[in-house]
Amino acid sequence: MIVWRRDWINDFETPWSVFEKVCYANHVGRTDILKKLGDAEVKGIKSLVGDKRRELIKLSSFNPQQLEDILNYDLIGHNKKIISKLLLPINNFIERDVIWFPIKLQWCEQCIQFGYHSWLHQFALIHYCPSHQTKLLDSCPSCQNDIPFLLSDKRLGEPFTCTCGYRLANFEGRGWTDWKNSIELVDNSVINWLEQDVINDEQNTYLIFNTAAASVHLLNLAPIIYSKFRREETIDYQLYAKSNEYQYNIYKENEHCFRNIDRYIKSKILYKHRECVRILQELKKEEGENFPPICPFAYAYVFWKHTLLKNDRFYIEGRKEDSIKLRQYSGLKFVTGLIQDHIIDILNKISISNYFNKNLVHWTINRFTTEFCLNYFYQWLNIAKKHSEAITTPSWTEVLKMVENSLPKSLYKIQLDGSVNLTVELFALPNIIIIENLENVKCKLRTKHVRKSYRNMKSITPMMAAMRIFDNPSKENKLQRDYVEAYVSRLTI
Repeated sequence: MIVWRRDWINDFETPWSVFEKVCYANHVGRTDILKKLGDAEVKGIKSLVGDKRRELIKLSSFNPQQLEDILNYDLIGHNKKIISKLLLPINNFIERDVIWFPIKLQWCEQCIQFGYHSWLHQFALIHYCPSHQTKLLDSCPSCQNDIPFLLSDKRLGEPFTCTCGYRLANFEGRGWTDWKNSIELVDNSVINWLEQDVINDEQNTYLIFNTAAASVHLLNLAPIIYSKFRREETIDYQLYAKSNEYQYNIYKENEHCFRNIDRYIKSKILYKHRECVRILQELKKEEGENFPPICPFAYAYVFWKHTLLKNDRFYIEGRKEDSIKLRQYSGLKFVTGLIQDHIIDILNKISISNYFNKNLVHWTINRFTTEFCLNYFYQWLNIAKKHSEAITTPSWTEVLKMVENSLPKSLYKIQLDGSVNLTVELFALPNIIIIENLENVKCKLRTKHVRKSYRNMKSITPMMAAMRIFDNPSKENKLQRDYVEAYVSRLTI
């Protein structure tokens, strides 16, 4: 017998908050719930129960009848109905459930104070609470760790409490009366989404977007670009994808986009800092001296390129070294290895439509790639002053957050216009990247002394420092090797 009331389950509520309330009201653990209400296979597990059996989308590891009897509610049917409604406008997409409902918990800071977590919060195309219109959280505000969208103790201790001690919700002094809620949606974009039928009609309309960056709000905007492509140029994707022409075209277009943005940054932003870039990229310094201060503009460029191309190191061994290396993924080669999975995601979405037109494909992918590359550079410029002065780099987790913030917030709507043309409308939200105190980002290398000493600087990479010891194992050369290796280590992501 457990303490539970049927009306504690609200509209659109996920099993995550349902089970957290069960834990709170009955002083039981999450694994206890799974063992008590799980199917025969789960109950027979003597060791640790893995994450696969803790999923909350299909509740596949639960005994359906026992779960319904305990909660006095068909929670599995509740899930199916809501998820089907959310995915109806895009039901032609072939995606795994975790793409649309990430394994990382997303929640509204205000809703959760009432013990409520919504499927609308967990849906990948919604980024703001449709009731409070506040940005959803996706990590603990205290320790910054993710909380799994699972019936799991991995990042949770007490109910609604992170393992670091931070309380997502505090019910002390309020009891459980607030657990029954009347959910009022005020976000018109979400309301319109829930009222829509299938958008992706195979004969008339299809949507193309990057799942990680798009949102339901895009469809409420006016298109910013309108273009046409000839329907007669539509080709069979399955045949084209197997050809050498396809692989060559995808690679050359990707390389072309990168080089265009690279030239733009060099000519418009770095035109006064080319020597600064060489100093950092070639690890140049005067003999017997420390490395000079790092120019923040050079820092932003070098680490933008290093991570975007996924090169093994940020510095180069000699000015003739080509820093562009091919990255292969699903048989395709890319220059911008950092976003290859996002490009493949868009290609896959186009491939399952009836509208695979070569010009349309390149137009879509090129817009995505060029916009991302420029956004991503500004993300690096935003942190360049802080990290260049400290001679540090962000963690890879922070870099991935920069990637997320750089993804173009765009959606392409492809339609037949009743003739021989495919019409494409681009809906987009601006990527607002604020460069904090850019006027205070000063280059310390733009002095007469540094410009004069630049002529005497030599490239001292770890390999060159080691070769000097091979030629002359002096104490000075060994100290220089240790210094260079320590310096490079501080700038390694």
